[in-house]
Order: sequence, then C-alpha cells, then structure tokens
Amino acid sequence: MQRRTLVTALILVSLLASQPAGAADPEFRVYVPEPTLAPGGEAELTVQLTNDPDDPDERAEPAENVRATVESGDAPIDVTSGTRLLGSTADGQVQEVTVRVDVPSTIEPGSYELPIDVEYEHDGDEESERVYASVEVEDRAQFAVDGAETTAPVGGGGTSTVTITNVGTEAASNASTTVTSTDPDVQFGGSESATQYAGEWEPGESRTFEYRTTVANGADARDHTVESVVEYDDEGGTERTSRTLSFGLTPLGEQTFAVENVDSALRVGQEGTLGGEIVNTGETTASNAVVVLESSNPNVEVLESEYAVGELGPGDRADVAFDTEVTDSAEAGPRQLSMRVEYRDEDDDERESDPIDVRADVGPKESEFDVEPVNATFEAGEDGTLELNVTNNRDETLREISAKLFEEAPISASDDEAFVPELEPGESATLRFEVGVEGDVLAKTYPLKLDFQYDDEEGETLISDTYQVPIAVTDEGGSGLPLGIAVGIVAFVALGAVGYVYSRR
Repeated sequence: MQRRTLVTALILVSLLASQPAGAADPEFRVYVPEPTLAPGGEAELTVQLTNDPDDPDERAEPAENVRATVESGDAPIDVTSGTRLLGSTADGQVQEVTVRVDVPSTIEPGSYELPIDVEYEHDGDEESERVYASVEVEDRAQFAVDGAETTAPVGGGGTSTVTITNVGTEAASNASTTVTSTDPDVQFGGSESATQYAGEWEPGESRTFEYRTTVANGADARDHTVESVVEYDDEGGTERTSRTLSFGLTPLGEQTFAVENVDSALRVGQEGTLGGEIVNTGETTASNAVVVLESSNPNVEVLESEYAVGELGPGDRADVAFDTEVTDSAEAGPRQLSMRVEYRDEDDDERESDPIDVRADVGPKESEFDVEPVNATFEAGEDGTLELNVTNNRDETLREISAKLFEEAPISASDDEAFVPELEPGESATLRFEVGVEGDVLAKTYPLKLDFQYDDEEGETLISDTYQVPIAVTDEGGSGLPLGIAVGIVAFVALGAVGYVYSRR
C-alpha cells in the first residue's frame, strides 16, 4: 500500500514538471545598446523594449497596441521626439524605439535616467507602466562660439574675428578650426572656407581667430550664416570632430564718399579751380585715397585730374582742388562733372568708389583787364600822350605785362608799347603811349586797338583778347567834347581767344 502511494506521488510530480510554465501579465524591460552621449548638440538614441516578466519560468502574455514615450524626467537632456507606436508585443519580443535628444554643452558628465512611459492593452483593459533608460554623458572637449564680427564692408575686404571657447570637460590637442561660408557673397581668403591651427586647448579656454574676409558688391549688409567645426585629438588620442557651430557674420555698409562745399571759380574762356571737400561717409578707413575728377563735356577740360588726400577714416574729410579750363565756345551756366575715389581697403586691395555727381557753376566770360581812357582826347593834327588806366580782373597776380597798340588811320603811334612789371588782383596802373592825329579829319570818336602779353602765376606766357579804346578827335583849334567821348571805354573781343604764345604779332 505504501509502495503504491509512493509511486502515485512520483507520477504526479513528473506530470507537474512536464506541464508548461504559467502565463504572466505583460512586463517590459529596457536595454540601451549605445548609451553614451556627447555634450553639445543633437543625437539619436535607440532604446530596446522587451516584453519579459521577472520570473524566467513565466511566460508573458502579449501586449496589444503598445505605445512608448521617452521623456526627459529630471535629466538635463531634452527629448525632441514624441510617442512611438509599436503594435503588438509577444513574450520575449524586442521592440526598438529611436528618438532624438538634445544634450546641452554645459551638462555635467555622468549617468542619467530617462523615463519611458509604456501604454498597452491587455485583456481588453488599458495598462501602463514606467521604465527607465540609463544613458552616460562622457567627458569630452566641447566648443561654443562666443562672438563673431567683421570689419569687411559690402564690396570690400577686412578681417573677421571669431571667438570660440572649449566648454567641455577635457582638453583638446592638435586642434584646428575651419570656418565655412554658406553664402557665396562672403569669402574667406578668396574661397568659401579657411582653416587655422589652435594646438592645445584646455577646458574653459577661449581662443580668437582672425580670417581675411571679402564681401561681394551688392551683398546685403545683414547677418550671413557661417559654420565652424573644430577637429582635434581627445585625451586618449582619438581623432574627433566637434558638432557644427553656426553663427552670423554681418558686414559693414558699403564704403561710400560724398562731396561737400563745392567751390567753383570757373569762367568761360579761362582756366580756373574747382574745389570742395571729400568726405568718407562709410564705416571703414580708406588708405592712399586719390580723388579723380572727370568731365564728359568737351568744353570743360580737367587739366589736373587727380588729387591725393592720403588716409581717410570714417567721417574724415579733406580739401580737394582741380585746375580746370573752360573753352571760349562754352556758355555760362551749371555743368555736371563727376568725382570718384581710388583707395586701398584694410586688406590693401585696390578699390574704387562709385562716381559722385558734382555740380559746378561756370561764370560768363570776363576780360583779363579793364581798360579805361584817362587822357584820350586830341585835336585834329595834334600829337600827344595817350593815357590809359588798366586793371587786373583775374584772381591771380599777372606779371611781365606788355601792352601793344595797333595804329590805324587817322591815328598813328610813335611809341606803341608800354610795360607793367606786376599787377595783383584788382590792382591798376596807368599806361602811356605817344600818338598823333592826322589833320583835316572829321571830329568824332575813333577806335584804337590794344592787346596785352603777360605771364600768369604758373609762368605761362599768354596773349589777351584785343580791346578797342575810343579816341576822341576834336576840330583843330576847337573846344568842347565830341559826342563819343562820353561813352567811356568800349572794350570787346575782336581777335580770337587767349592762347599760348610762341611768337607775338
């Protein structure tokens, strides 16, 4: 009897051992294949969820309509992805959830827990549980741009400075930085990219890098996107590349100039001076600046077209003056000329400004001299001294002034030349000539022609226009003035314009 009982018990134990394990409610476990995150920047994080109960002898029942949401929790890591739909998950089945995370550059290295809320359906009921994914933020050099600016104007060149700080926890060695422009209007050293070596770079250390920069004509004076990366070796000797650092670079406004206080001393048929002030209205210094005056009018000739003003800083101004000649065929009135500035920018590259319109007034033709008779009345048949008062009308001192009479019947000249060493502007002198009047002529006013040879302030010898002077002839032995004597001076151009003299009369 006892033997039969023992056998029966053994059979029951064997039957129980051969039965499958009992079923358990769904339960999820977490595994992170690549848990290491680098500080600074976004990364993808993959989390594996497995439906697996604690008891290895139990079998998990399927979870239906599974949804997983990875959250930041208390970790200073921003999860930028939302809920993931995983569908049905059977016992032991692995489901992968991939999300994007943003790891700040200032995060402390160490381990962090990211909560995962798992929601599912089981036996017609809504269930949920929270599990945690462990991630590790490693020690690493990390970089951030602290500031960037440029002295390059639109249409010119200059220097860009970029300050970068190692905000990580490790030093970088054999480091180099590369900046790359995303806009073809901005170039570094003539290309879109430029690299500088930095060497050893300790945590918390800031470095400032300078790059030669040019900005195209017509570019906008706004922020242009520039990207920078740092390539380096970490403390283990592994080559690494930082995340891409984006920042804005704003060029200065286009280099411009203005012309102010224009002073025109131009007259028809004369040489004169066109002056004014050139003003640097831009934000950068123009070096070795030369102002160029140009005329498209055939009656206005610029005799000396360039005027060097040297260095012009922002807001600086300089006087300029150009010798200019207006032909006899011109008419008085306003004329439009143009100035431009040739200069070197901060990179010592040659630049040229846009033309600047300049309005210059041209005055009417004015004789070099005023000639007024002092003693110009003679009797018919009389010889005497002709006295003329001559005044310098020019704005410059005239020298070696030689006057010449051109006798014409009924008036002759035994002494037809007079000389004045020098006349300052507005100064007068009296000229004397010995003349004679034929007898038996009508009592009236006769014209007598006169011109001058002189030297200007530049030492050029010139011939004046020809003047006509009224000579009053009275009856022999008569008295009183003939009708023409009250006219005074009648001076007008009779023979051509002023010109250079190589032979006279």
